[in-house]
Amino acid sequence: MTMKDLVRIRRLTLATRNRNITLSARRLYRKPTNVLIQARVLSSLTEPKGHRQDQIPKRNTSSRVDLRVPFAEKEEAKRLGARWDYKNKVWYAPNGEAELSERWLDQRVYLDVPFTEKAEAKSLGARWDKREGLWYAPNAEPELISRWSYQERFYFDIPYKEREFARLLGCKWDSNWSANYASADNENIEEIKRKYVEVDLNKESVELHGEDRTFLGNRLFIDLIPSTCWFSNARSCISPSDWGRLRKHILTRASFKCECCGSNKNLEVHERWDYNDNNQTQKLKRLILLCKPCHLVSHFGLATILGNDEEARVHLMLVTGMNKSESDKHIDKAFELWRSRSEIEWELDLTLLTNNGIECRNQIRDRVEYAQNQLAENQISNFDDWGF
Repeated sequence: MTMKDLVRIRRLTLATRNRNITLSARRLYRKPTNVLIQARVLSSLTEPKGHRQDQIPKRNTSSRVDLRVPFAEKEEAKRLGARWDYKNKVWYAPNGEAELSERWLDQRVYLDVPFTEKAEAKSLGARWDKREGLWYAPNAEPELISRWSYQERFYFDIPYKEREFARLLGCKWDSNWSANYASADNENIEEIKRKYVEVDLNKESVELHGEDRTFLGNRLFIDLIPSTCWFSNARSCISPSDWGRLRKHILTRASFKCECCGSNKNLEVHERWDYNDNNQTQKLKRLILLCKPCHLVSHFGLATILGNDEEARVHLMLVTGMNKSESDKHIDKAFELWRSRSEIEWELDLTLLTNNGIECRNQIRDRVEYAQNQLAENQISNFDDWGF
């Protein structure tokens, strides 16, 4: 290959900015071949992809069968003809091959396992489906199905003060939707329906038009809420069904990953606020998806009370790259800001929600008095109730 040919390839690479052409140019440089063959290769690479789509045969998926292949057996499944669907992250038999289907056919059956019984279910062979947020029996085990068979669920808007009574009636908590529900086989289902308002969680998820997705970035930092704002946040002011729909939207748009560290486990929604000192307004600007450790860092004061401050500090340093001295300064600065903001009675601004059709039914007028009363009653349910 002459220098002229190399210059021609280089110019073509720079002009198109196409990675495939760049790689081809490197291959041609390493393995000199006939110039005519090189020209044909470059011609095929520079041809618009739309002109070649009719030449690519479309895969027939009519007889495709999805499989459940253990990691240790993937090479054997691949040898027998199984293929990996990168988009849906699942193995499949392209043409429903009998040998593959008989051995690795997906026979999972979803279960309704209460949180208090998950350890027992796991010991009996139940597994957790991260995408669906449900436990399942991998091979339709009769022992699992007979005890925890999945029943139709009815969701209800139950006031916080009545949740203990609702539990006595058989209501349970769905952490994925952040709502209470009762199964169809509950003997008190009719009484529950008469007493509480049923909500529809099958609505489309809520999109927050006007939300500033860039507000405070995706960096991890200690985000303390002033003591005058405790217990009266966005979640406490809207119905559980609306919060569940919001959570569904946040989970989906973040691809079920923490927006600070990328973890896909124990995901929670965190509110980010803008504090306007001029009009003393606390305005909701953004909802961000965090894993539980990142959420613990954000509520570092609560982590300190729970005795998890060192765990939170280590996670902060791990994600941000801070050293011990830098993390100490960051913590001191966060608490200094918290003390100054806690001297102000902030007005709550939830227009981000109300402008998107979400009704704030429980907005509290005297937030300071309410926070003091709740603190005296020691009403702690989760991170979102507190702002230490």
